[in-house]
This record gives sequence, C-alpha cells and structure tokens, in this order.
Amino acid sequence: MKKSFIKFSTTIILIFCIIFSLFSMNCFASDTTLYFSSNSITVGDKVSVSVNVKGSNMTIVNLSVSYDASVLQYVSGGDGGGAGVVSLVRDFSPTNSKSFTIEFISLKSGSAQVSVTGTKYHGAPPDDAEVSISGASATLQVKDVALSSNANLKALSVSAGYLSPKFSANRTSYTVNVKNSVTKCDVYATAADGGAKVAVSGSSTLKVGTNTRVVTVTAPSGDTKKYTINIIRSETDDEATAPEETPEVNPLEITEGEFEKFTIISDLSSVTLLKGFSAVAATYNETEISVASDEKGEYKLYYLKAPEGEETVICTYDEANKVFKQLSYVTQGEYAYILADLPDGLAMPKDYYATNTKIGEKDIKCYANAATPDFFYIYCYADSKYGFYRFDAREKVLQRYPELEPEKEVIEEPVVNNGILNRFNSLTTNSKIILIGFIFVVLAVIALIVLLIIKLIRAKKNQDDDYLDESDDFDDVSINGNFFITDDTDKNDSNE
Repeated sequence: MKKSFIKFSTTIILIFCIIFSLFSMNCFASDTTLYFSSNSITVGDKVSVSVNVKGSNMTIVNLSVSYDASVLQYVSGGDGGGAGVVSLVRDFSPTNSKSFTIEFISLKSGSAQVSVTGTKYHGAPPDDAEVSISGASATLQVKDVALSSNANLKALSVSAGYLSPKFSANRTSYTVNVKNSVTKCDVYATAADGGAKVAVSGSSTLKVGTNTRVVTVTAPSGDTKKYTINIIRSETDDEATAPEETPEVNPLEITEGEFEKFTIISDLSSVTLLKGFSAVAATYNETEISVASDEKGEYKLYYLKAPEGEETVICTYDEANKVFKQLSYVTQGEYAYILADLPDGLAMPKDYYATNTKIGEKDIKCYANAATPDFFYIYCYADSKYGFYRFDAREKVLQRYPELEPEKEVIEEPVVNNGILNRFNSLTTNSKIILIGFIFVVLAVIALIVLLIIKLIRAKKNQDDDYLDESDDFDDVSINGNFFITDDTDKNDSNE
C-alpha cells in the first residue's frame, strides 16, 4: 500500500514539473522578437531592425541592442549608439505589446548578428515591477555590391561605307557595302557600361566578297553580347552609297492591351531596380533586352516607359497570353514587398478576414483580426521567399510575421440525393447502429399503440355485449305490427 502511494505521488509530481517547465519555456520564448526588414543586403544599403516586446500592462522598456560594428554602422532609432551597442529607453501608456525600429547601414560584406536584452516594467511608478526580458537575436548577411550585367554597345560605326540597318543597341547583325578600291575597314565600338570590355575580332584588311567582323562586349558581371558586321567588298569600283532609310517598326513598342504604345526599356543600367533584383538577359519580339530578376528567378520584371513623359511602370509578362500586368507591391525604405495570392488549397484562419489598408500612398488588399485592430497581415514575396508580413498601422512599420500560417482550404461538396440506401451506406458504423436502434424503438412504440387501440376496442365491445345480455330479460311481443314489452314475472303470476 505504501509503495503504491509513493509511486502515485511521484508520478503526479513529475507531471506537474513537466507542465510547469513547458509553460515556463513558452512564456520565455515569446517574450521578445527581432526582425530585419531584409535578411540579405548589399554593401552600402540601409537595413531596419524591428524589436517587439510583449508583456502584461507594460509602461517602460530599457533595451540594449548589440551589433557587429565592423559590418554595421548605427544610423537612428535609439538614444545613442556606437562601438557595437545601441541603448533605447521608452515609457508609454500601459500596453501588452510595443515595437521599436532601429536603422543601420552596411559597411562591408559578411555576417552580422544583432541581439537585444534589457528589462521591462509593469504597472505605474512607484509600484511598477521590473522584469528582465528573455532577449532575442538574428543574423544578417551583407553581400558585395552586385556587378552590372549590361553588355550593350552605346555606339558602333565603320571607317568605310555605312551600317545597314542603322545602329541600335538591341540589333546585333549589320551589313556594310564598299567599293572594290576599299581594301581596309576599321570598326569602332563603345560600350554602354564604362566597366565593360569591348573586343573586335576579324581582320580589317578586306578581300573581295564578304568579310565578317565580330564585336564582343563583356559586362562587369561576365555576361557577354556579340554584334556581327558583314562587310561586302564589291568586284567593281562603283561608289557605295548609303542605304535608303525606311521607317522601322519598334519591336519594343507594345501595340495592344492596357499598356498600348508603352515602350519596354531594354537597357536597365540606368534604372533603379527593386531591392534584391538584378538585370538579366531576355528576349522580346526576337530582340534582346534586359529584365529584372530575383535570385530564384521567381519574378521577371519588365520596365515600361510611357509614350509621353518620364513615367515608368513595372510589369510582369504573361508569355502564353502575351499580356503585361502591372506589378502590385509596396515599399518601405529601399525594400520592396511584392503582394501575392495565397497558394491554391490554402486559406486564412477563420478569425481573419479580408480588408484594405494604406501603406504610404497605396491602398492594398490585406487581412485583419478583430483581436489586433492596429495590425494588418499581408502575404508577400520578399527576400526571395513567400511569407506573411505584419503592418503596424500605428507605428507605420512592416515586418516579417512567420507566426501566421494559412490553413488548408475546406471545400464543401454539394449535397447529392442518391437515395436512402446510398445515404445509409455513407454513414459510419456507429451512426448505422444508432439509426437502426432508433427505427426499432419507433416500431416498438407503434406496435404498443396498435395493441392499446385493439385492447380499447375489445373492452368497448365487451361493454356492449353486457348491455345486450341485460336486455334479454324483456320479451318483445308483436301484435299487428305493434311491439309490447311484457314482464315474465307478471306472466308467471297470471298463470298461477
């Protein structure tokens, strides 16, 4: 008996210890969170660090943010920083959650860890309680500045004859006609990017017939582009004349749809691209152009110029339907967040609903939760991955929110009446047993009611039979159609 009691007590104590430790770990882990506006930046870029502290009825926080001073330089957001530490002390009205943003600029490539520690106070002075926060940390990757991939020519000419057709940076094949007396023709080429290299192959000395010269442009990134010139030396000494200029159709001008008469910008070397995107080679209408692509190639962005003015529109291109669609995105600082749809088969949790909010000047679609009215949740593509971001409408801060995850979409199938038997077969075993039992109970009740009715009918009939038996004591006598009732007793008496 004693041993059983000890085992029982020990088990109960262990269970309470496990529950308490789990509760403690959950509370500890959810105390503070730290997010970067982007987890990967290039040298010279700014990055925002958002620190969120949670606690019941908080009124004051005293934070210390540590960072790698060799990779990052403090810019703003704290009460002072340097030598790898930023201090931040804030008091405010009682709240359960508070966010703070600190900005840095990257100095060199490498990995930099940012961490936060400190204390928070609950209640109002002098009775407020000081509590140490659990702290948080995250790592930021800083990359070297991306090298230009612009391998276009800015100018191309020859020392004899004329290029046909007229030079265009996107056209890579030309013809030059010269007379027989021309024995030498030099090619002059200038790269659009000052850091690109230009090499011309083939001999400048001409033979009768076709002489091919190739201009190869190598961009700083290593991308190359080749321009071919076929110089044709005539067998006679007729003067070579400039080819007649004919109106050309611009292959980069959009001829239909929402962006009709807009022109695709083929050279993106002078265009400020969205953060995380770089120029890559592409083809449109058999013409080589540059488009902006992220590291994973998930998005290819076309920059379109309006027919009048300097307006530039960023679009995606549906090659199957040959349709341009304006990119839906928001920016915060230098960072861009592309608004995306939830993947097929996924839906928001039930306590979230679709709504709209404004970030900057843009009115965007998002989700909200009645429990957190100051926050809006957006599904975005940023930093080469999809995920939820939370916009704090009060602090005007957009930050990653991996805690929110979509659920599997429940599709209600239409109810089809396939007959009683099919519906019965679709029930579970327990449901079938319950239904059969219910049917037996109903039949039993009906049988009892029928038996009761039969019994009542029989009882009524017995009463009628008793009444008829009593009426047999009287004799019915008919004389000339008239009935007389005579008493047998009187008859007997008269006979006597």
